[in-house]
Amino acid sequence: MGVYLSFWKGEHYFALEIETVEGVSRAERILPARWGPEWLVGFSFFRGQTVPVVDLERYLGGTSSAGVRYLVVSTGEEPVGFGASRLGARYEVEDPVEPVEDMPPGIKGQLLLGGRTALLVDPHLILKGG
Repeated sequence: MGVYLSFWKGEHYFALEIETVEGVSRAERILPARWGPEWLVGFSFFRGQTVPVVDLERYLGGTSSAGVRYLVVSTGEEPVGFGASRLGARYEVEDPVEPVEDMPPGIKGQLLLGGRTALLVDPHLILKGG
């Protein structure tokens, strides 16, 4: 069984494995990234650490909508933030993650959460493989 936290960024519905989530912060002070991929919004600070902030809409190749907060997750090596326009809920799911085609490497697959299909984010792969 997996436990997930869901969230929205614009019209996209995402999920993270809940044990990776370190916290949620308001997206008030994000220093713009002057280098790197378009989906790297910038950098913020969380509990004394510098955190790169990723826009998942841009990561999927779309345009960005405003995010009012970001979720900070641990990749095992370093934290990363994901912009969120709205937080969802915590879900315990017994069904396996289903593969999804034509997605970048940081999307592990999809699963049904609260009656909606969510894309499961792998923060480690996003930072390493982009």
